[in-house]
Amino acid sequence: MATYIKTLQFGPTSGGKYVTSDKLDPLINDTLEKIQNEGGKILDVKIHIAPLAALNSIVSTYLIIYDASRPAG
Repeated sequence: MATYIKTLQFGPTSGGKYVTSDKLDPLINDTLEKIQNEGGKILDVKIHIAPLAALNSIVSTYLIIYDASRPAG
């Protein structure tokens, strides 16, 4: 098995509003489930939240690190 990454990025949000977990959770969970259903093993999930002062907004990036025989589709 090899180690792969899957990147999910959300934002920028408008007016400094945050994307709520009720919108993010299903997207992230679906991605994790897809990786696992294709035989992947989740090793780590890293989250980075960055302010974008020029746009008065926020971008969040999720990096999913997983082992699999091939990259998840």
